Amino acid sequence: MIRRYLGDYSGFKCTADKCPDSCCKGWEIGIDDESIDMYKFMADSGHDFFNERVDFEQACFKQDKKGDCACLRPDGLCQLQMDYGQKYLCATCDLFPRHIEEFPEVREYSLSASCPEVALSMVRMRELMDYEEKSDESVDADEYEDFNQDLYNLLLVCRHRILAVLREEDLPLLDRYSTILYFMEKVQGDIDMGLYPMEDLDQYLSDARAYKLALSFEDKKRIAGLIFEMDPLDETFVARLSEGFGKLFSSQENFDNSFEAFMNDHQTIHTTITNLSIYFIFTYFCGAVYDDYVLAQARAGIFHSLVILLIWVSMSDNGQIGQEDMAYFLYKYCRELENCTENIMLIEHFMDEID
Repeated sequence: MIRRYLGDYSGFKCTADKCPDSCCKGWEIGIDDESIDMYKFMADSGHDFFNERVDFEQACFKQDKKGDCACLRPDGLCQLQMDYGQKYLCATCDLFPRHIEEFPEVREYSLSASCPEVALSMVRMRELMDYEEKSDESVDADEYEDFNQDLYNLLLVCRHRILAVLREEDLPLLDRYSTILYFMEKVQGDIDMGLYPMEDLDQYLSDARAYKLALSFEDKKRIAGLIFEMDPLDETFVARLSEGFGKLFSSQENFDNSFEAFMNDHQTIHTTITNLSIYFIFTYFCGAVYDDYVLAQARAGIFHSLVILLIWVSMSDNGQIGQEDMAYFLYKYCRELENCTENIMLIEHFMDEID
């Protein structure tokens, strides 16, 4: 088994009751089959705790009127863990914010930016993110039916090249994005025809470097506006964005002045945005082996990074915004909008128009 870890995966520590926005709030927490069976056994054995807090039909924890998990205590701790211990946590609660992508004989691990502590760590990072690979001989190889190994091998090579382009910090950010988008358009065309030509990748990438994506003021305004066509969990957060974007895009001059002030006040912002792109591409790109649509994942990773940058600019005051506020808008965006198939397809359609 090969295990790949992005960033400081093993160094994460949950802040528990010190968390500014608990992951137990505002969304429905699904429960895996093994945990549901365990909870049913406990409920049938006289533990009313589980009947009171678990929706067995829907396989999820019940929520209160605010949308918080029924196990969340007023002090921010989990009643289930306090009463029964960590071994009784369902898979979602036990893993989060750890994210695992599974492939035959491969596991890839990252930390979700929808966690406030992870988001703050990303904002504070001053070096480009990388991943490490380890071999685990103790685990038997697993079997996947109908897994397209040829496509997966192609995706690994493509991802390696994409990450290398992202790390070319001597190039303007938009030039790097342009290269990646053109490169993946060519690769997607081959995949659509059932082809996986490794030998053409170098030429595709070389050709892609001549491609320049120019975003006009109206394009940037449309990118920001797409947020309001998505399906968020928290309307209050979206309302804050609406106010901020309204001011930022009130005129071309105001946008240019605000953007310049922000970039001048944040000398390491290029590294931060690059790391966001690395995070999105590493975490989700190879998962396209299950649906063949790799271009959508490349486009989504770039879109998310651009939108987060625009959010930070819109919420800054004369270019100034604190790291805690940057982390807040990062995790809120990821928590609200990142993991939704409908939103991914909306982004894909929009990027088709931009191209």
